[in-house]
Amino acid sequence: MPKHRPEVVIIAAVAAANRAIGLDGGLPWHISADLRRFKQLTYGHPVIMGRRTVESVLDRLGGPLPGRPMLMLTSGTALPAHPEIKPFASLEAALSASSTAEKVFICGGAAVYAAALAIADTLELTIVEGTYCADAFFPRYEHLLGRRFCLAEEERHSGYRFATYRRQLSVQSLG
Repeated sequence: MPKHRPEVVIIAAVAAANRAIGLDGGLPWHISADLRRFKQLTYGHPVIMGRRTVESVLDRLGGPLPGRPMLMLTSGTALPAHPEIKPFASLEAALSASSTAEKVFICGGAAVYAAALAIADTLELTIVEGTYCADAFFPRYEHLLGRRFCLAEEERHSGYRFATYRRQLSVQSLG
């Protein structure tokens, strides 16, 4: 019997003009509605993050995200700074450990997003208008929109929009 694979959801806030996602371990902007949406969508589901993103969460919150098992990807031997955070050497290993979950959220950073883009089922993006100074950038994804992913929902706000893109079914998977 094949092993269940949870829906892989990339969730990110991305600057529209330059794909900025991070600056000095945090976001280059503060959008309260985006933070609420992040919590509402991810609550109760495993979240996968790179080591630096995990460290940023721990620095800002003083502990792991409540109500979400945190899985940390690390290429080194560094153990997470909190006992509730589980380390994994690869995205595949973290996904395998989450095989009983309905959904798994990919929460950054840039290298983790790049690795997950090829297997993601859904993109939950907050597109922030403008160009931002940043030291972390979302991978190029625009060429996948309309080809691999189609816009399923969009909610516009002043200065940003929430966009949900879903993977299109290929002709082969229909037959």
